[in-house]
This record gives sequence, structure tokens and C-alpha cells, in this order.
Amino acid sequence: MPHKILLASPTAEHWLPPEECSRLGVSEVAIRDCNELEAALEQDPGFVIALLDESAGDIGRCCALLARHAQACIWIAMAPPAADSGAAALECHGPVFDRLTGHESTEQRRETLQRALAEVQRRQFLSKRWTEHSFARGVLSSFSDILEDLLESHVNGLHALEAFLAELAHCRDGGDLRERVERACQAVCSTGRIEFDLRRGPTLEPRERCAWSLPVESRAGRVGYLLMHSSNSCAEQQAAVPTQRERLMLSAIASATAMAMDHLARSHERDSAQHATILALAKLAEQRDNETGRHLLRVSEYCKLLALGLRARGWHTNVITDEWIDTLVRSAPLHDIGKVGIPDQILLKPARLAPDEWEIMKTHTSIGAKTLEDVMAFGQASNFLGMSRDIALGHHERWDGGGYPRGLAGDEIPLSARILSVADVYDALTSVRPYKAAWPHERARATILEGSGTQFDPRLIEVFSAQGVEMEAVAQRLADHDATTPIAKRIPVADPGTARKQSA
Repeated sequence: MPHKILLASPTAEHWLPPEECSRLGVSEVAIRDCNELEAALEQDPGFVIALLDESAGDIGRCCALLARHAQACIWIAMAPPAADSGAAALECHGPVFDRLTGHESTEQRRETLQRALAEVQRRQFLSKRWTEHSFARGVLSSFSDILEDLLESHVNGLHALEAFLAELAHCRDGGDLRERVERACQAVCSTGRIEFDLRRGPTLEPRERCAWSLPVESRAGRVGYLLMHSSNSCAEQQAAVPTQRERLMLSAIASATAMAMDHLARSHERDSAQHATILALAKLAEQRDNETGRHLLRVSEYCKLLALGLRARGWHTNVITDEWIDTLVRSAPLHDIGKVGIPDQILLKPARLAPDEWEIMKTHTSIGAKTLEDVMAFGQASNFLGMSRDIALGHHERWDGGGYPRGLAGDEIPLSARILSVADVYDALTSVRPYKAAWPHERARATILEGSGTQFDPRLIEVFSAQGVEMEAVAQRLADHDATTPIAKRIPVADPGTARKQSA
């Protein structure tokens, strides 16, 4: 298809003979004024070369039309040597490729047109390359955005997996594990809500309606499913299926969850065996001291009541969590485990202890703490053993600093040991011992209230006073109905202050 060139001249004469135009592969369109130019541009604006007579009166308007409708057109100015009336109009609308005098020969005009056509081809080539480049750049930019989104999604998913794996080491039980698993699933899967159905059994099947499920297999067998629930709509059910990337992430979570389940089971078995062994030692110490059979159970219950009372009043809420209370209840029975190291002639002496014997008796706190520290050294230290050590060492410390073995005062005494101190003394006063009869609740309560701010933490005594009914109910429910009356008197029962001291 020939290139179209525009000849804008009042005379509208052909610039090249038709045979020359045909040989060069161009077609010439001649217009006389701006109106004809406008009509020609509306019909076909695809002119590549414009020959503009600068002597025309409306050359400025013609240039404006060309600049608006034929932006790729090359301008060649032609005018007599003295004509410069339109020079400013041409230059202000665009660069002029060449400027002629109007007296060139046909050969010169042909050469000028050939150079202009070569420039047209060069510009078309550059335009095509620029278009291709722009398109490729746009495609690459879109692809880059997609990759960036995918990469960000993968990185976020990997960070969520990393955080989940770090959290697994702190899981306490199945409920805690379920919460962490579901939180990790939501972090890596935006398709729908994932639920961890934690159930055991070789024939376990997914519950009710679910759009997608993934079994969690541990060494002990199938322990549950990751479930994505569906609606009643088939379309929504199909949409609520994890993507391939999400399924990979969820599979990793399921594998880690299975290992965590195995670890929890082993930890529970180990902790249970450890606790049973140490509790057996505690009962052995209790039996050597002729204490009543339910003493350890009662002291644990009293500790739980006092801890809950402190938390209910807003005290030590950053410490007293459900886990902390559970550890306290399990640790309380070990408070006198050190008595296994006290000689029988002192531990079982039915009379008042001599001063040197009393000093030996007091070492049961250090012996108990050292025993528990040795147990901790054989394995990973746990909150249970750590609290048991604090209780064994500190439950005979006094709020005013007059206790033993270290003479700690106030908040220097571990909170667990302060709680155990009140619980232990209350049980000693309200229980039958070889050297005393059981005191009624009100008498024991009055005696303990006298120790507020001296022997005991004032806040604990406030809680103890408010929970008298609950404390007495535990004492009655777990009372030793087969307990005998005192068979010996180390100290006079009428001396409550000394009775508390000798409750070691």
C-alpha cells in the first residue's frame, strides 16, 4: 500500500509527476486550504509526509490540524526564497524535516522525498520497537507484581510456619495445641476457616459437612483432621478449597502437629511418672513424721483457694495464671520432702526439741531444695520442679524476715512459698497431730490472723479471712476420720505461737 503524502499549497499543483510518485510508492493528495485539509484528515489521517507552502495565509491552522490528527507526519516546508510568513507557524507546532525554496528540480525533489521516506521508515521501526518494548515492559511488570504477591504470600506463610514451630515447644495440652494450630492455619490459608478436630482412633472420619479435610497422622495413629467447613451452596463449597500453595503449607502444619502430639503424649507420661515418684517420696516423708494421711491433699486444696482468691482481688494477676495454679497444686505436696533427711531420733521425738536438735530440724528446707535441684540436674528443668524447690526452701520464711533458712522478708519470699506457709499452718492447727488435738476453724483462723504482717503476707491473710467458709469445708471434706487423739505432747497445746513454730 503506497505511502500518502500531503501537498498543502494554494495552487495545489503536483509536486512530483505521477510517474515519479508511482515509482517511489507514494500517492499525493493536494489541498488548497484549511477546509480541504480538515476534510482529508477526517477521511484518512494516515499521512506520512506533509509538504507545506509557508506562503499560505492559513498555514498556522493547517499546522495545528496536522499536529492534532497526524502526529507521526514529517513536515517539509516549501516556499519561495523570500517567503517567511509561515516559518513561525511551522516551527511552533513541530520540527521541520527540510526546508525548500520552491525552485528545486524534479531530481532534487525526488531525493528529498526519498530521504523523508527513509526517515518515515526509521520512525515507524522505532515506534514499533517502542510499542513492543512498552508491551513487554507492561507484561513483565504485571508478571513481576504477580510474582511479588506470590513471593510475599510464600514468605508470610513460611514466617507463620516458623512461628508455629517455635510455639509448639510451649504447648501445655491438647486444647492449647488446637488453638495454636488453628491460628497457624488461618495465617497460611485465606480461602476459609480451618478447624483442628482433635480426636483419636484408627477409624476416625471427618465430622459432618466439610469442603476439605486433611488427616493428622502421628506415630500412635490418626489423631484428628484439619477441616475446612462448607456451606449448603455447591458453588461456595467448591470455592472453599485451599489452593495448591495453601495445601502444601497446611500439610506442613499437619506433620508438625502430629509430632507435637507425640511429644505431648511422651511429656505427659514422663511428667506423670516423675510426679508420681516425687510424690511417693513426699508421702514417705509425711509418714515418717507421723502426719495424717490426707495432709498433702488438704494443703494442695488450701493453696488453690488462696491463689484463686489473690487473683480474684487483682493481686499478682501477671503471675497467677491457670497453669501457675495447676503447678502450685502439684508442687505443694513436696514442701516437706526434705524431712527424709532428718534423723528419726529428732523427727519422731515426742518431747520438746533441744536447741541443737531444732537447728537440725530446720535443715529439712535446704535438704528438700537440694534434693529437687539434683532431680532438675538430671533432666530439663520444669516449672513444676522449680516451684517445688522454691516451696521446699521458703515455706518457713516469715514476712518480717524472722524465718528460716535464709531470713527472707516480704516479697523476697517466693509467692508460692508464702501461700504454702498459710495453708500448712492452717492444716497443722486444724488437724490431729501426735502432740496436739485438732483446733476448731475459728480458733485456727484467729491465730493465723494474729500473724498478719509478721509471719504471713497481709494480702494472703485478707484472702484467707474472706475464704474461711471454703477453707473449713475442705478441712471437713478431707478430714482424717480415723485419726487418733494425741499420744504425746512435744509442746503445750495452749501455746499456739510455739505450736506454729513446731509445725515444721
